[in-house]
Amino acid sequence: MSDHAIALLAVAVMAAGIAFIFWAQDRDNPSSRALAMTMLAVTLLLLTGTLLPQAGNSSALRQLWIILLETAGLLYGLEWARRIAASSAQRMRGLLNGLLRAAQFMILVYGGLALGYLLIAPEAATSDGDGLIVTRGYEFAIFAPIIGTAVLLATIAGLLLLTARIDPAEAIRVRAMFCAAPFFLLALIFAQRYVPLLIAVGLTVFMVGAVAYLMVISRRAQFMGQFLAPELQRLARDDPRIAGHKPEVRELSVVACDLRGFTAYAGAHASADVTELLEGYFEQVGMAAAAHGGTVKDHAGDGVLILVGAPAAVDAREQAALAIALQIREQVGRLLSARAPEVGVGVGLASGTATVGAVRGAGRLEYMAVGQVVNRAARLCDAAADGEILLDSASAEGLTGDSRLTPRAARQLKGLPDQTVYCAG
Repeated sequence: MSDHAIALLAVAVMAAGIAFIFWAQDRDNPSSRALAMTMLAVTLLLLTGTLLPQAGNSSALRQLWIILLETAGLLYGLEWARRIAASSAQRMRGLLNGLLRAAQFMILVYGGLALGYLLIAPEAATSDGDGLIVTRGYEFAIFAPIIGTAVLLATIAGLLLLTARIDPAEAIRVRAMFCAAPFFLLALIFAQRYVPLLIAVGLTVFMVGAVAYLMVISRRAQFMGQFLAPELQRLARDDPRIAGHKPEVRELSVVACDLRGFTAYAGAHASADVTELLEGYFEQVGMAAAAHGGTVKDHAGDGVLILVGAPAAVDAREQAALAIALQIREQVGRLLSARAPEVGVGVGLASGTATVGAVRGAGRLEYMAVGQVVNRAARLCDAAADGEILLDSASAEGLTGDSRLTPRAARQLKGLPDQTVYCAG
């Protein structure tokens, strides 16, 4: 293998690495998918120079393959920019989309002309010109206006993207590509011996921005992870497809708790003291849920909703839910006795079916739980006195034989039919 082929192979590995990183780590992002396809086209283009000979009857097929890869790479690169432009402000979005669509059209024209040139003059199309520049004079006269127009349109769009309000992480990649693009374009017209160097420099420049982009995305994910329950964090880490999971019907238990006398306490104390109490309360509730396989779905004021059985299945979920409720009563009660004796905690526990799953809306993902079981848990919590744990009959059936349960008379819960309520001693 010649030194030139080895150089092409080394640069192909660089391009393939970038494609793999974005495809593996950020495939849910449409712009990253387009960018990965761009780098894949560059990789195949470089491997063509290494693996396919440039002699005999194979030259025409080789050139056909090169034209297709060049066209695909440029189209995907422009599509990457167009995907980013779609997230810009409304007044800028239409202009950017028009410029980039026009540039893509010019690249298609270029690809069509290149294929026609190969068909009409295969000998000229499959041989390089002499000297530094591959393109001959008449080839330059035909192709330069097409490529030049596409480059001009893309450059204008790129400059507008640099000033537009887009995702800061994407802005890093745009700046990096803007600096690397001249080297990639020069590789299209310079002699083959210069191609590895030009593309290697372009990839290195872009890699700086790619690494910075991934670091920003990682820090952002770590920050947002603080707002997710540990079980959701684990599922999102182990199975990135959770974002695409459709809602499904599940059997689960729901634990709801909130504070008694908290409104009066908040009105009589400094906000710093109120915040400190809430943080301690949420911490204890979160620890109780995590200890028994529950997932804290959300906080609403001083109320907390815990799911047992979703998103991850839990064995003996009624027992696990009751254990969570008992630990909340004990640990939160101890906390309140020490910091705010005038505040108490009530807990409701219900079991049944609910529709659960990831739902996208308002530009973000929300883990949803909808069903009467959620409403029953909330109503039972509202009816519970300080230090009381109220359960519905479905939960009691799953805890048959538990001596800690005491039945109460049928009770009308707001918005729900009469049913026997149980209290956990």
